[in-house]
Amino acid sequence: MTNNGLDIIDDLFIKRKAFIATIGSLGAIISGMLIYFSVWGVIEMVLFANNPVLKNFNPEDNLEVAHSMANVQVMLYASLAITILVSTGILISSIGLLRYKNWARKVFLVVCWLLILVGLALILFFIVSSTQMLNQIEPVASTPEFDSMTKYMNFMLRVKYASYAVFLAMVLVALFRITRRFRQEEYRRLFY
Repeated sequence: MTNNGLDIIDDLFIKRKAFIATIGSLGAIISGMLIYFSVWGVIEMVLFANNPVLKNFNPEDNLEVAHSMANVQVMLYASLAITILVSTGILISSIGLLRYKNWARKVFLVVCWLLILVGLALILFFIVSSTQMLNQIEPVASTPEFDSMTKYMNFMLRVKYASYAVFLAMVLVALFRITRRFRQEEYRRLFY
């Protein structure tokens, strides 16, 4: 083999290691930020729950409001707990990727596939919820004074949910490409 051939092999090896280090570093940074903001979200929710105005709220006055507030609070706590757990898994696997551990590659692949599935579910959720919201706005449009406002809200909701879907689609494509690379034999050999 020529010296030039070894340079090409060394260059590919360095590029693959750099790719893994970049993915590991980005995963650690992003998951660390998610954990940080989720913990602050929990702290804010606890402080909000201890607000004297809410403590004086009598649920018997308006049971529907109390029920919806309780549902929202449960959903927020659950989503924050799931975010913290998933972020911790990403952080641990990202640190393992930086150390080129094979278990970290497998965990990272599983987490990426789970995130792809969640992303697809979120895109479907955006489509369904935007359709429901637009259907709720339509009856207001029958009055002439709200017609232009309803059209504007309708347009903004479509733009908002379309931008969410496009962003999620880009993230899903990136995750899919990362998982495809990590499954290749050339990358498997780098882990031990």
